[in-house]
Amino acid sequence: MDSNSRGKEGREEPEAELGCCGYVLTGVSIFILIIFFPFSLICSLKIVQEYERAVIFRLGRVLSGGAKGPGLFFLMPCVDTCRCVDMRTFSYDIPPQEILSRDSVTVAVDAVIYARIFDATLSIICIENAQSSTRLLAASTLRNVLGTKSLSDILTDRERIASQMQVLSSPFLGKNQYFMSFWHGDIENAHRMGIDPQISTLHILDEGTHPWGVNIERVEMKDVRLPVQMQRAMAAEAEATRDARAKVILAEGEMKASRSLKEAADIMSQSPAAMQIRYLQTLHAISAENNSTIILCLSTSCRLRQKQGLGEAIADRLFRRLPLEK
Repeated sequence: MDSNSRGKEGREEPEAELGCCGYVLTGVSIFILIIFFPFSLICSLKIVQEYERAVIFRLGRVLSGGAKGPGLFFLMPCVDTCRCVDMRTFSYDIPPQEILSRDSVTVAVDAVIYARIFDATLSIICIENAQSSTRLLAASTLRNVLGTKSLSDILTDRERIASQMQVLSSPFLGKNQYFMSFWHGDIENAHRMGIDPQISTLHILDEGTHPWGVNIERVEMKDVRLPVQMQRAMAAEAEATRDARAKVILAEGEMKASRSLKEAADIMSQSPAAMQIRYLQTLHAISAENNSTIILCLSTSCRLRQKQGLGEAIADRLFRRLPLEK
């Protein structure tokens, strides 16, 4: 259902008769118009801009056909009065609202609303100031909606909360039982009525501003301010969480490094040559520095292996040089 059809439904009433006095005054107005023609055209012609609509009252009653415009139209002097309505989207800043969240945390939230008048006639005859009333209703709805959310939801789900407050055409408009079940927190009744509780506040503003001819196009939360003590507590909690995560990562890294060292030690223990190569690599790394004196501490097993290897080499050379006895 579009905005125009909704506006027509809101003002479907039979046009009241003007009565005898009305017809007499209309005739007098036409007579004056003819007598003072063409000077009377100055007061009788009205130009309405493209973004405006004119609501014409004849003897206090709205003319049939709704708002006029844009363009040029005719007014009867002394009988017709005209009020122009701006149909463009207007915006209002909602002042900071002190809200108590579901988990008993006081926050200050300010927002901005974007609205548009879709029916000029309803905005004139149904309410004194449609724009001011829309702003007050949006502030009240913002408090009611955020009062059902926890602090974490308010901080992390701003877009979803804003989308819930936006006005969209819906087949559920007019289901007052649904809104009563929502405000009382009865989600089971909402399920029973076939309505998703995730869109519980989607049409609250539309339900309130529809009789005024106002359409809420967008609601945006600009800022959420927490008390100073709560900010410090959240900062301490975030710092503790980061420290704990860093310790866990460090412990996991040490565990993986220990496993790798254990596997390397197991492999090298099975091959003495690998140990010697590793030993030589260490000596090479030490000698790469600018050191004038290098002290080597050889283990007993290493010295024994070196002596054994030296003895075998000497014996081998002697065996090769000495001639065999006949």
